[in-house]
Formats: sequence, C-alpha cells, structure tokens
Amino acid sequence: MSKWIIALTLAFAATPCVHAQSPRPVEGHREVQNDPPQVSSVSAQREVSAAAIITRGRFTSVQVNTDINGNNVVGDASNEPSIAVDPTNGNLMAIGWRHFDFITSDFRQAGIGWTNDGGQTWTFPDVLDRGQFRSDPVLASDRNGVFFYSSLSALDSIEVFRSFDGGATWGLPVSAFGGDKQWIAVDRTQGVGSGFLYQAWNVQFTCCGVNDYTRSTDTGASFDGPFAVSPTSLKWGTMDVDPGGRLFIAGVSLGGTNHLVARSSDAQTGVGVPTFDFVTTVNLGGTVSIGGPANPQGLLGQVNIATDHSSGPTQGNVYVVSSVDPPGSDPRDIMFVRSEDGGVTWSAPVRINDDPEGNDVLQWFGTMSVSPTGRIDVVFNDTRTSGDPTLSETYYAFSYDAGRTWSRNEPMTPVFDSTIGWPVQQKMGDYYDMVSDATGASLAYAATFNGEQDVYFVRIDNDCNQNGVADDQDALVPGADCDGNGIPDDCQVDCNSNGAADTCDLLNAVSEDCNANGVPDECDLGFGCQSIRITEDGGSCLETEITLPGVNESGDVTIALRSNPGATLASTSYTNSLLSAVVDMSTLVDGDYVMCATATEVFDGRPDAITFEALNTSCGPGGQYEFFLNGTSLGTAVADPVDGCTCGAAIQSIPIVDVALLGAWNVGGANTLRVLMTGGSENLAWVRARVERGAVSETVCIFDTGSACTDTGLCNHAFVGSPVDALASVAFETLSACRDFAKQGEEKATINIACTLSCGSQPAGPSATAGAIVRNRYLSIVPGNTGVPTSLRVKLVSSADFPGLVGTSWWVGTPTTTCENSGQVAPPVGGCGPAGGGPLTLTTAELGCGEQCADWGAIGVVHLFGEQIVPDATYEVLAVPCGCDPNDPLNTSVSLPLATSRWGDVCGPSAGGVCALGPDNTVDFSNDLLGVLDKFSNLSTGVPKSRADIVAADISNNAVDQTVSIADAVAITDAFRGLVFPFAGPTVCP
Repeated sequence: MSKWIIALTLAFAATPCVHAQSPRPVEGHREVQNDPPQVSSVSAQREVSAAAIITRGRFTSVQVNTDINGNNVVGDASNEPSIAVDPTNGNLMAIGWRHFDFITSDFRQAGIGWTNDGGQTWTFPDVLDRGQFRSDPVLASDRNGVFFYSSLSALDSIEVFRSFDGGATWGLPVSAFGGDKQWIAVDRTQGVGSGFLYQAWNVQFTCCGVNDYTRSTDTGASFDGPFAVSPTSLKWGTMDVDPGGRLFIAGVSLGGTNHLVARSSDAQTGVGVPTFDFVTTVNLGGTVSIGGPANPQGLLGQVNIATDHSSGPTQGNVYVVSSVDPPGSDPRDIMFVRSEDGGVTWSAPVRINDDPEGNDVLQWFGTMSVSPTGRIDVVFNDTRTSGDPTLSETYYAFSYDAGRTWSRNEPMTPVFDSTIGWPVQQKMGDYYDMVSDATGASLAYAATFNGEQDVYFVRIDNDCNQNGVADDQDALVPGADCDGNGIPDDCQVDCNSNGAADTCDLLNAVSEDCNANGVPDECDLGFGCQSIRITEDGGSCLETEITLPGVNESGDVTIALRSNPGATLASTSYTNSLLSAVVDMSTLVDGDYVMCATATEVFDGRPDAITFEALNTSCGPGGQYEFFLNGTSLGTAVADPVDGCTCGAAIQSIPIVDVALLGAWNVGGANTLRVLMTGGSENLAWVRARVERGAVSETVCIFDTGSACTDTGLCNHAFVGSPVDALASVAFETLSACRDFAKQGEEKATINIACTLSCGSQPAGPSATAGAIVRNRYLSIVPGNTGVPTSLRVKLVSSADFPGLVGTSWWVGTPTTTCENSGQVAPPVGGCGPAGGGPLTLTTAELGCGEQCADWGAIGVVHLFGEQIVPDATYEVLAVPCGCDPNDPLNTSVSLPLATSRWGDVCGPSAGGVCALGPDNTVDFSNDLLGVLDKFSNLSTGVPKSRADIVAADISNNAVDQTVSIADAVAITDAFRGLVFPFAGPTVCP
C-alpha cells in the first residue's frame, strides 16, 4: 500500500508542471470555473432580436436557446448541445447545452430546452440549478422515455438529473462521481441490464484516481463504483450498448495517439466489479489532433461509437466515426470503421466526406447515430465551400449497407463563422449530438447565424431526393439502385455529371478506375498530387514518382525499346491532367521497353490576376513603375516613398485583374513580363510577379539586383537607382520520368496522374542511435529517408516472456516532443528547462495499430515506447513508403535489429559514481537501483531515461509513462528479489 501512496503523490505533484509547460491539448480541456456567476436569467430584461430559422435546401433549423417569448437574447452564448428523444413518442425531446449568460464571462450553466411538437417550437424555461457552474452536458433516454441529463459540476464531480415528462421538469441532481469529458449510455434492450445507465470520463481530470467508469442499476437514482476501464483508460469518446446488452466505449488513448474501443460483457449483470473483455486499438486512417483555427481551445469532435439494433443482417454491428488527421496535407477527414464480430476485428477505414482527396479543407465535429432499421446517419462541419478553416457548413451523409458506401454529402446549413461569439473560451464546445429513428434523425448543433453562438435543432428526413418516398423504399424501385447499397442512385456522387452514380459507372464499365480508388478516372484529376503512375491494362503496376509543380499538368508520353531509348516508337499527350492519354501497343512486338512521361504546368486559360510585388526605398520623389505583358502595357503605379525595407518583404503590391490581361496573355504558350521604373531618385531592389489561377500560383522573379539579402530564396536585393528595365519569362518547370517494363501480349499502357507514392523499391532503413546500447522499455532509433514520406513498422522477433507473440507487428505513432524525465509535452519555445540547464528535450512515439505517414528522417532520434515493448526481447524496425503494401519485401527497408534488457536491468558496473555502461544481465542495487534513483533526482549520474523508465506509476500497468519515478525503482527492487515479469501481454492489432 505504501508504494501506491508514494507513486500517486508524485503523479499529483507533477500536475502543475503539465499545465504550465504543455501546449494544449491537456490544459484546454479542463472544464473548470474561472469566473464567478453573473446575475441573469432567461426572464431577465435583456436586449433581444428575432430568433433564427435557417433553411438550406430541404433542411430547416430552428433556434432552441430563446427567451420566454421565443426571441434570441443578444450577448449570451450557447454551445456543446446534446439531445434526448422519447422512443415512445418522438414529439417529446429535450436538448441540453453549455449556457453562458454573457460572452464576457466563461461562467457556464446547464441550459435546457424541451419540445412536445417534434422540434417545431422550443421552450427554454431557465438553466438547471441557476448559479451553479456546469459543463459537458450529455443527455439520453431509456426505452420508457425517462430522460437523463449528465452534467459536470466541477472538474471532478458529475451530477445526473432526471425528467419523467419529456424534459419539461427535472428532479434534484444525483451525485455520480466522475470527471472531465464524461459520456453516458442507457441499456434500451430487454435483457438483464435493461434500464442500466453507464457513464465514463477522462481519468486525467477526475475525482477517483484510476477509476473512470460508473453504473446505475436503478434508473439513475444512485450510482455504483466508481470502477476502472481496464487494462487501458481512454478519453474524449462516447458509449453505446449493443443488442446483447454489452457495453462499448470508444475514445482515444490518454496520450492522444491512438483510437481505442473497450467492451464489457458483464456490466449488464449489475453484480460485482464490471470487467472488460478488451481495450483494443482501432485504425481510423489518421491520428488524433485537436484545436486549430476552427475551434482553438476545443476538440474537433469526439470519437463516436454506435451499435446496430436492426432486425436484419447487420444486427449487432459496431460502428465508429471520428474526425481524424489523415496522412498528408489534408487537415481533417471524417473516417468510419465497422466491426461485425463484436469489436474483435475492424474493417479498413472509409472516408465519408466526398470532397476531392487532397482538397486540404477541414471536416470536423463528426457525429453519428444509427436508426432501428440499420441506417447510419453522419453529420459534420465542412469548409470545402469557403476554403477557410473558420467558415463552415454542416453536411449530412447516410449509409444503408453498414458503412461500405455512402450517400452524396448534402449541405444542411449556410456558411457560418465558428469564431464568432466565443464566451472567453475560444471554442464552440467539443461536440454535436444526434438521435436516429426509422424515418430520419434529430440533430442538435451549434452555429453562429445570429452573429453569436446559439443552439439549433434540425430534423433530417430520410428522403434525400425529396420525392416523397423514403430512401430505403425508393431504392427498391427497379433501376433506382444499380449497386444495391440501399441508396437511390440520384443521391450518390455523380462526379462526371452523366446522370448515373459513380459506382454505377464503374460497375457498368462506363468509366475506368485504373488506380482502384473508387473514383472514375475522368474525375480523378490529380489535384495537389505529386506523382505520375504508369500502368499496364491486365499487367503489373509500373510506377515512377516525379514531382509536379501544381494541378494543371500537361505533357507527353513516349515509348521506346530499352535497347534504343532515343528512337520513339509510340507517343501521345495529355492536357490539363485529363486521364485519357493512352498508347496503343498492339502493333509493338513483345520485349523490353522504356516509357517516359514529361509534365509541364500551364494555365488552361488566362490568369485570374497577376500581382507585382516590389521592394524599393525612396531617395527622392517622382519615381513610377510600368508593367508589360507580352509587350502590352498593364498600367503604371507610383513607386512607394517609404524608407527602409525587410529582406524578402514586398513594400508595394500592385494587382492586375484578369480584365486587363484580356488579349495579352498567350494561352498555352510563352509569356514575357517586363517592369520599367523611371523618374526621380528611386532605388529598386527587386520585382517579382505572382501569377494566379484558381488554386494555382506561380511566382517569377523579374528583376533582381544581387545577393545582399540571402534568405528569401527567390529575389534578393542590393538597391540600384532608376531607371530600371527588366524582362522575365513566365516559364514553368518541365519534369520527366522514365520506367522500364516488359510488354507481353496485346496490352495498352495508360498514364494515370494520381496521388500515389513510389512502390516497388526499398527505402533506406532506420539506424541505431549513436552509442546505442540495449534498452529496457524503449527502442531508440534514427529514422532514415529524409524528405520521403514513410511509415515505420516494429516487429517482435523474440521474447522470453511472450513467445506466442513473436512475429506480431505494430506501427510507430505520432512523434511528440517531451521533456526527458517528466513525460510532459515540451513547450514549442524554450525547451524543457531553464536556459543552460534542465532536462533534455526528447522525441518520443508510441507503438500502436495506426500507420503514421511522416517525413521521419527530418526528426532525428526517436524513442519508441508502449506496452508492446517488453524486457528481454528482440525487435526489428522497418521503413515502408506511405501507401505501399507493407507485406511486399520490395517495399520494406532492410530491418534494424534492436534488443531490450532483462526485467530490471538498466545499468552495468559504474565508474566513479557514474552509470557509464549499459545493462550487464544482472540486477543489483549498486548499479541499477542507484542509477534509476539518480535519474529520478535528475542527477547527471542518472542512466538515460530510455533505460530508467521501466513501468508506469502502477506497475501492474503494462506500459511506461515517460516519467522516471519511485515506481521504476520499486520495479527494480522486485526484479532483484527474483520476481517474474508482472505484466499482461501486449495488445495485438486486428
């Protein structure tokens, strides 16, 4: 017992350091009271305006947080809504939200509104428990229509209210233990746990130590526990109960690196301490990230889990949806996975948002619910229209085939600014909430249509084509659902506008899909892509990577015999990235050939604008510019009479709009720009021009005087006096690549511009760190392949304690900068300690099941950790090009073998009190224990953290915690006494 008290005290003592040094996410999600309550109420005299009723297409949204007269209250704020619907009477609903009486204060209370007419009108009588700080509202109902309202009343306290009349009145709150970011679920089955209420929260901010889960077996009148979700806690998620009464919890790991799903089969018994069958890692095709311009101090959505209670073949399926950060430049996507065996194994992730891949726009606040008929409904915020991460619309999509295919994304709202009306907190809450039924779904969401944050309700009917027939029935009409996925064809994506769904085009061979990404080739224009892929119809994939400068690529394809590459046998060209370039090789004999592709970026019309940027300084008045395009004057401007300059910064920017370019721009050919500066005593350093069309922008340096400023990369400067007369061509780089292939039979070779990376060649493998020694619970590597996106894979080769797991592989997760002996995320500026001293800054990454694509070579030394790394074991680390088959030996690097030392062995014989040597296959006090104690004290004689950090604060936890503490010393003492390795085996990826 004494060991536990010491470890717990140390963990709490480190908490202020976490909050002081860690950049949010942790600090930004502590729901604590900062401001005192301000006297107000819904009935108080306040300035009002008309409540918002918002219509977009077939969707009408109604404002919920209105005063007693149905008006909007000016200057308040409402966000983070949750909804409960009476399953016995769908007209009865309640919505709860975080209510701020004034946006000048972050004091928030429990807002509550109710309706008895299906959401057409709402009553907001007042907040629950006025004057009491409350946050994180979560509502649910049982199968009899009893409503529950879970509310965080302090950082470590949750209370639950109940309503027996559809949300019109609420009883006194019931204490339910708890912590930050809780969620609730109700068992609505007819099984042994019918009516049970479950609740889980973030164990990092809680009342209850390691406990993060509770249960009510008496309809919310009291709560058992609290208990611990074991073996791994999770946070920022939701819960559901499947048709068999099993409880599922989804979320992310406490470090925010992996998506997790937990299942308990015996929580429904109501007897004893509930146990969990597993807590497994789920690959959602991306990593967890929070904050950003759309919602700086908030989540970008929680992890949503829902189970299928339909009577059909999908009954019992488990679904997870989350807003994730995928590999590449795209900031966020809505991704979906499915389990058909109770959460044991999971499908490959499916991208729900149907904007072009590589569009680099934001999808956030992904929200899901499942209807009793098995239809999956998903909504999310999306910036595809604006291209601005602060300007979103809310979109809707649905699936009738267990998430294998999805309807066309449908906008439900106009664009709104998510940054308006922040009530001191810079966020619009952390989630939306939705409940599905047989005929549609009821959504509670927040938006700023009034110029402030308000809560809205919208009814989503399952009639996507608005023909008065439910979608699932509409799809039964002959010819209305070509692919049999339950979605009417006219509600699916039709990218080529030919009147048929894309899936139908592919099924009927109307369109080709040579890169097998589900998008017809004529629509797959390679937007933002960086490679050309060459394929053979019916043959093996021949790939070569070249870097393209933008999105409007045109070029040529040539084919020649390998023995005589200078003699072209066949050729064709492609224009503006259209994927119709085909070379007929039927006349060529079988043999070894070389195919070469060239690409040049051009504008397919005249530019939208040309912006001239100049850096000059005044030595006297009277100077002016004149700009020319292909000899035609574009106008004049007075030189800026401002003294001083900054390297690379334009003092003057002069835009020339497209009208002025009419007739002057040579479409598809060479273009020449000229700058002429005359008059006065003006000095000029450089002039450059930005040529813009759509999302494409090219910058050309027209005039450059020298290299006095060397950090701009395009135009340097050393001032010269007028006059100046300079010419420059608008010439975009031509790129080429060639690939050998063997022709066999009557194939055709097709060039396909697509978002692929180079497969079929081994990348450089990682290497051991300088002076590397045997580690204990870490593997320390230097990743290779600088400048090349790769993924890192770690495989268990041998293990004394877990021989049955030999051959198991994991992926290296998101790299994180941490302070060496605290486990805390390092601040972006200032390192981990005071100037000239303090702990070292390290880069760490946790092993898991999600592939993390990154330019690993640019990071440096990376320390890999997690429950998967066990003592007395050997591992191999491999690099795999992103997007390539990791099981193909041609795509994986030569392995780097690394070993871990035995249980408790971290240090060899010391010299002069310094632990200078690595593990020596012996556990003793004079070396191992003293070395760890020195590291715990931050002494220079301490062993490296990658050896000294053996266990978490609770040594029964099969993990390390990135902190060297007394628990690590206790573990070495146990090993010295001959105790066996005390942990469970590592989690195996599905």
